[in-house]
Amino acid sequence: MARIISYCRVGADRFAVDLAQVAGIEGTDLLQRTPGEAGGDRATAEVGWLLGAHEDLPVHSLARLLGRPDAERAPRGSGVVLVVAGLRGGPRGVLVDSIEHSEQPPEAIHPLPRVFSRLGGAAAFGGVVQRMGALSLLVELGALVVGEKVGGGPDQDLKDGKDIKNNAELSDEASVRPASRVLIADLLARSAEGHPVSIALAAGQVAEVIAASPVVPVPGTPADLPGMILWRDSPLPVLDLARGLSGAGRLVASDMPAARFVVAAAGPFHVAIPVGREVRFERLPLPARPIPLPPGLADSEVLGAYDFAGTLLLVFDVSRSLARTDRP
Repeated sequence: MARIISYCRVGADRFAVDLAQVAGIEGTDLLQRTPGEAGGDRATAEVGWLLGAHEDLPVHSLARLLGRPDAERAPRGSGVVLVVAGLRGGPRGVLVDSIEHSEQPPEAIHPLPRVFSRLGGAAAFGGVVQRMGALSLLVELGALVVGEKVGGGPDQDLKDGKDIKNNAELSDEASVRPASRVLIADLLARSAEGHPVSIALAAGQVAEVIAASPVVPVPGTPADLPGMILWRDSPLPVLDLARGLSGAGRLVASDMPAARFVVAAAGPFHVAIPVGREVRFERLPLPARPIPLPPGLADSEVLGAYDFAGTLLLVFDVSRSLARTDRP
């Protein structure tokens, strides 16, 4: 039986909520704010009490629970409180900016891609809801508030596990056959000396080059793993190689938005690598001169560096890049 999914807003972000976790939806006219409460992190996420006829419920800010204190910009008196029951210590309230009901059921509820599930805070998300070609993180309200799951697990009647299946269907061409062509793409970064930077990926490692699409952010992730996109009806992690190697003496990541994503194999996963508009395949050998790795990149996932017509061309171990984002 498919679950009834609604959506809530926190700032500019939209999250999915399983209504089986919600015992009630209340306005904020009876929300008594804690005197002097101000923005803060998870430790200060409790913003007040929802006054009731029989008991007062502690209310937590979803923005702060997700580590986004600046997202709570709604004027006092606005917003909606979701009442979550079945928790240790009694029911709690979760403050959001607004709630959106949808008469159309989701097309699928995918598991959170495994690379995110190994990051801290992933227990706050019970999956990824796909609806009308868009993705929304499914928030586990109980896990956020008191570390408990509320309601059932992923809905087996929907297409759970499809992302794992797709991620496992990788070609062995790159590891079995010598590469004869490579994909060259603009990395949207500059070297420490100011030269443009490109990456080279073996053709057999590349599944597809697609137009850039909005990234659905995943709270609590590092800068080089900002979120996910929808690819072939599955959520796909975005791996920003430029952001991962930015810093003093390393690369300077551009503020320009990605023009395309290169979908590439990274061990048992696919990832979407944001790149610029310049993407092309070249035959080997390249007219490129090997150069020593810049000192700031010597201990990273970069396997080699080349001077390629005035551009710093880098060869990455994408699997190692992905593993570096794997926080305990």
